[in-house]
Amino acid sequence: MQTVRLVAAATAVLLALPAGADAAERRPRVAIGTKPGSVLLGLPAGGGRGEGTAAAGAGVARVRVLWCGNGQYLAGGGWTCGSGFVTPVVSYDATVTCATVARTSCTWSAPAPVQPSRYLLFAIATDAAGRYDVAGPVDVVVV
Repeated sequence: MQTVRLVAAATAVLLALPAGADAAERRPRVAIGTKPGSVLLGLPAGGGRGEGTAAAGAGVARVRVLWCGNGQYLAGGGWTCGSGFVTPVVSYDATVTCATVARTSCTWSAPAPVQPSRYLLFAIATDAAGRYDVAGPVDVVVV
């Protein structure tokens, strides 16, 4: 799965780019470390969390995590969120912990939603220059 490859590559991301580097190469990188098929305990009692890494040459400003409730993959490709009694999308600002003050290499985590459901997990990292990267979806179950 693409997400697994992203997670493996995230630890080796080098952001020392040449002065003329393309803007796409300068954007932040985000990866989801939560494994597909994971079962997480929902809040408030469970403490289950989505987790991953983020890196940005300009510094990681924010990681936003989206939980797509009752998420379903579509037969023709893509996905859809929400139906029934589950909130379609729950989002949290992740707790971001960085190795340096420059915030160029970080880990993140965000709480799992309260409502039990199958979720598609996405992460969006934004750097100090306003550029962003999106990872996901990763299919998880919250109980």
